[in-house]
Parts: sequence; C-alpha cells; structure tokens
Amino acid sequence: MFSFQMVTSNFVFIFVLLFLLICLLNYTSRLNSLASRVVGKMDTLNALLTEPEMNISADTFFLYRAYVEHSRDGVSIRLLSINLCVDEGTAIEGVTGGQQLLLHGRPVEGTCPWIWAPGCLYNSYVFDGTLKNDMAISDKITLSRGDKQVTVPLSQVPRRTKGTLSFCVPPIYWFTDWTRLIFALEMWKAQGVYRVLVYYHSSSQYVRNVLLHYQREGFVVIVPWPSLPHNSFVDPNLSLYRLAHSLAHNDCMLRLDTEFGAVIDVDEIIVPRNGTLLSLVRERFEDESVGALSFSHRSLRLNPPLAAQNFSFETLDFSGVENATEFELEGPSKVIFRTDAVDLQATHDVRKYRSTSMTLKVPAADAVLLHHRYNHVTGEKPKRVNLLPSTTLVEDLHKALVNRTNSIFTEGADFHYNTQKVLGICLKPWRESQHYCKTPLSSCRSVMLPLENWHFVRSNNDFYLL
Repeated sequence: MFSFQMVTSNFVFIFVLLFLLICLLNYTSRLNSLASRVVGKMDTLNALLTEPEMNISADTFFLYRAYVEHSRDGVSIRLLSINLCVDEGTAIEGVTGGQQLLLHGRPVEGTCPWIWAPGCLYNSYVFDGTLKNDMAISDKITLSRGDKQVTVPLSQVPRRTKGTLSFCVPPIYWFTDWTRLIFALEMWKAQGVYRVLVYYHSSSQYVRNVLLHYQREGFVVIVPWPSLPHNSFVDPNLSLYRLAHSLAHNDCMLRLDTEFGAVIDVDEIIVPRNGTLLSLVRERFEDESVGALSFSHRSLRLNPPLAAQNFSFETLDFSGVENATEFELEGPSKVIFRTDAVDLQATHDVRKYRSTSMTLKVPAADAVLLHHRYNHVTGEKPKRVNLLPSTTLVEDLHKALVNRTNSIFTEGADFHYNTQKVLGICLKPWRESQHYCKTPLSSCRSVMLPLENWHFVRSNNDFYLL
C-alpha cells in the first residue's frame, strides 16, 4: 500500500511538472511572437516617421501633364490640372527655354463647380498659354503659383496621320467583365480602328490580363490613371467626380496621332447601316467644316448574352454576335471628332471647337451608337441589326472572339456576374448618398473589395503638386 502511494505521488508530481513546462514553453513562444509583432509595428512606425507625409493642402493644384503644340498660329502650351474652383482669369506663371508666359485657366466642364455634379469640390481644368517663338523651347517647363514652384516635363502633341481613327476609353475602375472587353476590342479592330487608349485605375486580374495581351500586340495602350496623392488631412479623391474622367478625355485627345478620335466606353459600338465605320468617317469628314459626327443612341442585345448569371467558361461561345438586336432606348449620343478641330472634349459632345467647326448629326438610318449594358430594359420593338457589313465578316468576328479568348486564357477564366450589379446598386443613389459627387472608389470600396482579386494601378509619380 505504501509503495503504491509513493508511485502515485511521483506520477502526479511528474505530470504537474510536465504541464508547467508546456505552459512555460507556450508562454515563451507567445511572448516571442508578441515581441516580433511589436518590433514589426515599431519598424513600420519608424518608417512612417522617417518618411514625412506629402506636402498637400486644400488648395494644392494636382498637375497631370503639360503639352506643347506647334501650329501655323504659333506655339501653345496646355497644362492639365485638378484643383478647387478658381476665379476666372486665374493664371499660372511658366518659364521654358528662358521664355516667360502666363497660362490662364478654364474648367473643362464649362463651369466650376460642374452643374451635373455640384457637390464635387475638385474639378478638371486646363491652363493655356502661348510663346512668342519656338527657337528656345526646353523639354520641360517650370511653373509657379505664389510661393510654390514645380518643374514638369513637356510632352509634344503628335502629328496626326490622315484618314485614321483611334478610340479613347475613359478611366475604368472596379471593372470585371472581360467578355465584354474582348468583344469591344475585336469589334473595334474589325471596324478599322487603329489604336485604343485605355485609361486604367482598377479591374479584376482577368481584365488586366486581356489589356496586357492587346497591349503587347500594339492595339491597346494602357494609360495609368491612379488616385490623386493625399495625406491624413487632405484627400481630394473624396470630392472628385468619377476619377476626373473629363480630364482623361482631353489628355487622350492630345495623345492621339490619328486624324479622328472618339471617347467611347467598353459597352459601346458605333455601327453603320452600310459599309465600314472607317469609310463612313472618311466620307463625312470630307467637308472641312465638320468637326464631329454625332450618333444617336440605341440599346444592343446579344442572344445569347456574352456572360449570364450562371457563367461557365466551357460554354462561352460568343454566338450572340450572330443574333444581335437593337431597340430604341433614350440615352445620350456619342461623337467621333476631327482631332485637330477640338479645343475641349466632353463625354458626349465637343465642348468647344478651336474655330468655326460644326457637329454633324448622322441620321439613325445611316449609323447608330449601340449601347450594350447589362441593366438595360428590353424595348417593345427589337430589330435585327448586322454588327458588320456582311455575314462573312460577322462570322469572322465570331471566330476571332473564340480564338482570342482561348489564347488569352489557356487554362480558363471565371466571371462573377453579380460584381458589376453590386457596383451599379452602390452608385445608383449617388446624388443622395454621395452628396452630389459620384466617388465610386471611396464610396463603394467596402462592398467591392471582398468580391474579386483586384488589381490597382499605384503611383504618386503621375501628378505634380503646385
């Protein structure tokens, strides 16, 4: 009995000792982990302390680019900026190649604040000035406003190749529908479009892969369009309409090296009733007084649709392009413009011409703008529409869509139909919920971030602060 009690006591003692040892080891491990996290936090904090915040105040001008253009009228310089509303006649001082000039500002949308979005504090501006001669123009310009100064590179406005057409796609954000993107790009290519400039902020990785594929071919140019720089006190992105899309329109116009251009979304195509788009454009612009062609709005439906609620990569066949219908649905027009004729370009029309050019409205019997939105309501009288001039060309388009998709996504791809619907629901009440200033990045961030594997363009080097 005594020996049994001794054994039991020893066993209990050893058990307690092992338990205490395990607890000690666990505590030590947690302590080391905690210490590691604290050190990591301190390293991050030290990094923040050693790298001061950007010097941004509420009245900072966010300069995107400066362009120089040579013409028969002399040498002009245009500065693209995002800033608070300023008084009419406000000017920025500039110096290039030893020559001084004043660049006078105008709001791109005609008024500041913009009538459509009066709640936005920050708006798109152009600042224009002229030089007396071009003998000593530098490749950069030093700009001054009060006691602030910054030097910005000067980009040359290119010469335009006669008879060619390029498209400008406004900044894309939270964008996921790669099927619609491939359809648009292949359709535009089949219509004779020379190049597409896509202003890019964010998308799913699948969309990013599509854009990179076409960029490698030279058909697409991805223009990074990041959020504006900010600090903990001032964030202009919280009061800026749709990523300053109107500034992107006018930047693209200055980049184009084609005689004709258009601002067009990835869910839009312009379809002539007869012949090709490029031949129609060339013919209508033979009248030198024409500065732009305006196309009336119709809605487009493909049956079957490109990507439905229950998406399957294996069953995606793009057959709907051979069974397309249009129906009347009220909506804004879009224009194809003569690049050299435009002073300021808006989303749906030419805001201001350089001279006495006019906008010619193209009859719907000759050509229409077909808008392919997922949330359009079907009209009462749908009408069959040929997307290209012949059945053979439509069949070729169909084959190209299938082949292109398989070459980009050799291992398949996914598409979440509801992601774009969620964005639409978030943005629909923007006047009420976003204080009359549509801010899709900040306002919809919490609902959009968990939905996809997003890719964002990140850079603070695209803007110069003044």
